Order: sequence, then structure tokens, then C-alpha cells
Amino acid sequence: MRKTLLAALMVITSQQAFANQDEQRATMSNFNYDYAEARIGASPMTFGAAISKSIHPNAHIVGSIDSKFEGDYDFSGGVGFHAQ
Repeated sequence: MRKTLLAALMVITSQQAFANQDEQRATMSNFNYDYAEARIGASPMTFGAAISKSIHPNAHIVGSIDSKFEGDYDFSGGVGFHAQ
């Protein structure tokens, strides 16, 4: 009985979500992907920074670096895409 009620509730909820989809669409194109951050790790004690910059209305680049200041470092970078 519980499974039947749960299944019925899921069907009703999903139909309502699809009905509202035509009225308004959720988009992430107005979200700002530009940021800069600094961070400190507790264990092991590390320091780092990251930055992200929009290069296109639907794309951004991101880079980060972390280090213990003992001659080591960890660098990462990438490209991100988002659509409407």
C-alpha cells in the first residue's frame, strides 16, 4: 500500500513539474561565473587560490593552485560550459 501511494505521489508530482516547464524555464545564463578565492587547509596545512573568468556567455575558464610552501605545488585548470 505504501509503495502504491508513493508511486502515485511521484507521478502526480512529475506531471505538475512538466506542466510548469512550459510557463517558465530555469536558466543559468544569468549566473555570474567570475570569482576569485583564497583558501587554507587544516590537515595537512596547505594554502591555495582559485580564479574563474567568463570567456563567452556560455563558457568560463577556471584555474587553481595549492601548496605547502615546501617546494611543492598542485595546479589545476579547466574549461566549463553551461547552457540555457
